[in-house]
Amino acid sequence: DVDGTFSQDAFAYHVSISCNHCNNPVCTRVCPTGAMHKDELGLVWPDATKCIGCGYCTMACPYHAPHIDARLKRSSKCDGCRDRLVDGGQPVCVEACPLRALEFGLTSELTDRHPDAVRSILPLPDESATRPNLLILPSPAAERAEKQGGSIVNRTELHL
Repeated sequence: DVDGTFSQDAFAYHVSISCNHCNNPVCTRVCPTGAMHKDELGLVWPDATKCIGCGYCTMACPYHAPHIDARLKRSSKCDGCRDRLVDGGQPVCVEACPLRALEFGLTSELTDRHPDAVRSILPLPDESATRPNLLILPSPAAERAEKQGGSIVNRTELHL
């Protein structure tokens, strides 16, 4: 500024992202073998017996949730701790979060408990892309970024 001071316009905040078990998962649409699928619990995960390790799911997912396991040569990703859910438990990430910042449950119930939650903030894609089962309580920095027209300038700094 003319008075010799500096002002910043950078926004920084953390967002915990894993698989969002989307209602319209693009990873399942591009999988040539049907290995990546959405099961009866609404969880999206790869069937290891069908996966050929092509990586299409990895390239298609805007959240970068699936990855190709270098040792197994097939897709790997969060399965929502499916076995734990079937037994009435919670995903490990929810139980282990030291700040209790994560919750798991039906989206309708979580929306009722958190009416101010949103489904997308920068740098995530607009929710219309995949209709993720994700609710975020935006931090003040995330809200300022949205209101002030924040943008991603250096995508290499993102760790999605």
